[in-house]
Amino acid sequence: GKRIWSWHDGGSLGSLEHGNHISPNLVDGKLIYSANAKLVAFDPRTGKELWRNSPDDWQNGGHGSTSPVAVRMGDESAIVQMRYIHRASDGTVICPSKLDIWGILTPIVEDGVVFNPCRWRGFQDPLSFIAVKLPAGVGAGAKVETILDLDGKDVAVPARPNGPAFTVASPLYVDGVVYSIEMSGGLTAVDTAARKTLYRQRLDGYNRYNRFIYGIAASPTLAGKNIYITDDAGYTHLLAPGPQFRELGRNILENIHISGLGGNPCKQESFYTSPFFEGTCMYLRGEEYLYCIREE
Repeated sequence: GKRIWSWHDGGSLGSLEHGNHISPNLVDGKLIYSANAKLVAFDPRTGKELWRNSPDDWQNGGHGSTSPVAVRMGDESAIVQMRYIHRASDGTVICPSKLDIWGILTPIVEDGVVFNPCRWRGFQDPLSFIAVKLPAGVGAGAKVETILDLDGKDVAVPARPNGPAFTVASPLYVDGVVYSIEMSGGLTAVDTAARKTLYRQRLDGYNRYNRFIYGIAASPTLAGKNIYITDDAGYTHLLAPGPQFRELGRNILENIHISGLGGNPCKQESFYTSPFFEGTCMYLRGEEYLYCIREE
């Protein structure tokens, strides 16, 4: 419980419009941290800054909440962060990621392929789905290869009339299918091998959308054979993975929290984090309480 070090460098790095929700990462003995379009590496034992990079482009600024993802490219480690891929040893930009992330989700990596179900194509076009294969190494001339680029008309859930689609949750990869959920409850399942959408479905829960209420922020989570999706008012859907939408059950944690700041219409406690599973226990952090749900 004793603080070892803290780092401010004469002040914080600042934050963007939606604050900073980025998770740090450990890569090759370095603590990787990002805030306000800056990527920084520290010595985790001392807090000494080892390197810093801040590519100057609009998308790298983004919404300030895409966490750095550690990947292997050949014999070296790299970091996928927003618009670029960085060399872990010194922070140098290797090449553009081509992900064009819209929202604040963190993309996922499976077998050297990075998946982004929320690709920005402009305000007039629906969000599309892209998968890129990482380069074989970090040397000069390295480039990602686009291996899947599905049009938004075929993969996006149509936006509700009171606001555009926006994604907070990271996607989930299960047996070749990528499941993604946007903030108003639109669930999409994409078969990456067949290169097609399996289904697009709005969840029938408390999820909703307005400019200040994020209906679903927690990422879909696989536990055992089931997928768990919890909305911001404590409504959890249990889904079966597979080519058809199949809901196995649902559960509601409904604590009326009078002083809650989440903006839920009936003062329900807010839930923005994904559940964590350990053994027979499921842990879920709400705005007011930490819950443990387990098999007896």
